[in-house]
Amino acid sequence: MRRSLGLFLVFGLSAGCSDSTTLDVDSGSTSDALAGSDAFVPLADAGTDAASLPDTGVVLPDGGHDAGPPRDAGTVLPPVDGGDPFGDSGALGDPAWVPLTVLTDGSHCTPLTPCGGDITGTWDVGGGCFEVPLADVMRCPGAHATGSGMSRGRVTFDGTIAHRVAQSEVDVLVTIPSLCANFAGGCMAIETMIRASTPDAACATEADTSCLCQVRVTTVIDDTDGYSTMSDEIVGAASGKRWAYCVAGDSLEYQDVSSTGTREPGIIDLTRR
Repeated sequence: MRRSLGLFLVFGLSAGCSDSTTLDVDSGSTSDALAGSDAFVPLADAGTDAASLPDTGVVLPDGGHDAGPPRDAGTVLPPVDGGDPFGDSGALGDPAWVPLTVLTDGSHCTPLTPCGGDITGTWDVGGGCFEVPLADVMRCPGAHATGSGMSRGRVTFDGTIAHRVAQSEVDVLVTIPSLCANFAGGCMAIETMIRASTPDAACATEADTSCLCQVRVTTVIDDTDGYSTMSDEIVGAASGKRWAYCVAGDSLEYQDVSSTGTREPGIIDLTRR
C-alpha cells in the first residue's frame, strides 16, 4: 500500500487540430482499494524549470514547498480544478504542495533499492519521480517538451490499517516542428500517438503548421485498506497490490511492484510527520 501508498501520488496524438482541439477532462483515475490504480502518473519537469517555458498561457508553480497547485490556464486543454480532498485535516493541517520530477526525455528515475523498515505513523508526500512516455514523438529533431508537476498527500499506517489522501496535478507542453508534424500526418496523428499512453492530451496547429500539444494528468485519491509488510514490501489486504519500500530515518520511498493489474507509475517519497 505505500499516490496504499504508491498510491499516492496524489499520484503520459487524434482529434482534429485544424486550429485547436480540446478534450473532456479526466480529473482523476479510479483507485484500487488500497492503492489507486492510477496514481497520478506522471510528467513534469523535463529538465527545465518553469521560468524557461515560453509564454503559452500556462501558469506554473514556483516549485517551492509552500507553492500552491499548478494553475492550468488551458493552453490547449480546457482548465481543470482538482478541488480539495482533505476536508478537515485536524491539527496537522493540509499537507503542503511539493514539486515532482517528471522525465520526458527517455531517461529513468533512480531505481529504488528496497530495504524495509517500520512504516507505522503519519507521512506526507515529499516528492516523487515519474517517467512520461513521450519517446515516440520526441524522436523528431527539434521536438521540445517541458512542464511542471505538483503533489500533496498524507498516509497514516496504524499497524493494521492505512488511510491515504493524495492529490496531484501535472502539465507538460510539447512542441513538434512542422516537418515532423507534416510527415506524421499532422497534429491529429501526433495527438493520437500521445493519447495512446496519456488520454488527457490535445494538440493545436500553430501558424507555421508545427504542433503545440498539452499533456495533463490529475489525480485525487482518498481510501482506506488493511495492510501488512513482508520481504521489504507493503501488501494491500483488499487489493493484494504490492509496493517495494525503504525507510531511511524520517524518509519513506516506495514503488508499485505488483505482478498483476496496472502498476502505479513513479517512485514516491514520503516524509514522517
